[in-house]
Amino acid sequence: MSSDVLMRVEDLSLHAGGRELQHGLTFDVMAGEVLAIVGASGCGKSTLLRHMIGLQTPQKGRVTWTAGGEARDMHGDDPPHREIGVAFQAGALWSSMTVGENLMLPLELYADMDAAQRESQARFKLALAGLPDATTFDAEPAALSGGMRKRAAIARA
Repeated sequence: MSSDVLMRVEDLSLHAGGRELQHGLTFDVMAGEVLAIVGASGCGKSTLLRHMIGLQTPQKGRVTWTAGGEARDMHGDDPPHREIGVAFQAGALWSSMTVGENLMLPLELYADMDAAQRESQARFKLALAGLPDATTFDAEPAALSGGMRKRAAIARA
């Protein structure tokens, strides 16, 4: 496999609600590439994304993560889920936590960082996403505009 291929989708068939949405999808996602998945409502765009990030197991076909030179099945014994950040359309921020707490949660669960490092990283990610730290870090997600919530979700991913 080329070292430029990050993810390979091979002969993937998508099913939902007892019907086949897509059949035999095969494509590569290349390093630095912007990939757009477009189509009519109900054609399987979200289902494809869920398969690509390992949230759904394909009935047919496979998705392989090839970043780092080693091919790993997204649905195998050692899935690379923690190497992939996802920002869902609605943002999926926990309403019971501040924006800062939302950003620090994955770091607490999956990174070897102390509390000060997690907070520093979260503040840095907010700045990268173009959010003013002083007004957003301690804010509740409901206090932010829709665009700000989306950028906070991207910072968390």
